[in-house]
This record gives sequence, C-alpha cells and structure tokens, in this order.
Amino acid sequence: MPWLDWIQLEVTSRCNAACTYCPRTVYRSQWGNRDLPLDTFGRLLPVFAKTKMVHLQGWGELLLHKQFFEIVASVKKAGCKVGTTTNGMLLNRTEISKLVESGIDHVAFSLTGIGEANDRVRKGTEFRRILQTISDLVA
Repeated sequence: MPWLDWIQLEVTSRCNAACTYCPRTVYRSQWGNRDLPLDTFGRLLPVFAKTKMVHLQGWGELLLHKQFFEIVASVKKAGCKVGTTTNGMLLNRTEISKLVESGIDHVAFSLTGIGEANDRVRKGTEFRRILQTISDLVA
C-alpha cells in the first residue's frame, strides 16, 4: 500500500515563457537553467512504487526536457499515476498524441487570467492558443 499520496517533482528549470511573477523571470540573471539527469531521476524510482501519484511540475516547462516522455513511462512502470502542469505553448498535435499515448493521468494548464490579462502577465504565452490546445487535447 502506498505511504505517500503524491510527490511533486521538477525535471527542468528551463521555460519558454517569461511570466512576470515567476522567480525565473525575476532572478533571470542568477537563474540556473538545467534538467534533472536521468540517472538522478532513476534513484527515485523505488519511492515511486510507494506513491499514488507523481506530479511533474515546477518553475520550468516540463516539455522542454528532452526525455520527458521517458520519465513519464518510468513513473507509470513504477505503478503510480503521473500528472503534469504545462503552460500549453509546446503542445502541438504531435506532442498531444505523444502525451495521450504515454498514458499520463492528469494534465493541468497554468493560467493567470483570461485573454489579454493572461498574455500580459504570462509573457510568451497566448490565452487563445492555450484554449485551442486544451480543446485539441480533449478531442
């Protein structure tokens, strides 16, 4: 029986957006852009077997990690659910298909308002495009 409800894991600190409130933007001159190495990630696998869900989220955009889908597969293989939070800007139809085929259990989209309010605060994202991405994912 799992002894943890869920674990949140950041696998990259890189991002394609520049949200005004994000530490990545505020501290950009000191920010370290890096990805979690797979060997380090692999050391967590025994813990995942004791967890109900692993949520891949952090200050970075997870789809920038070149091995994101390999990470999702490893978490699923460990026997727990996996979810992620994305800004939605990198999810084209090909990436959406890969996401669905991965068996991911939860996909959350990060927004800070609607329309121009979101776009003004979340520089590098487009509310209209994110809504279309959500619609494409649902389809």
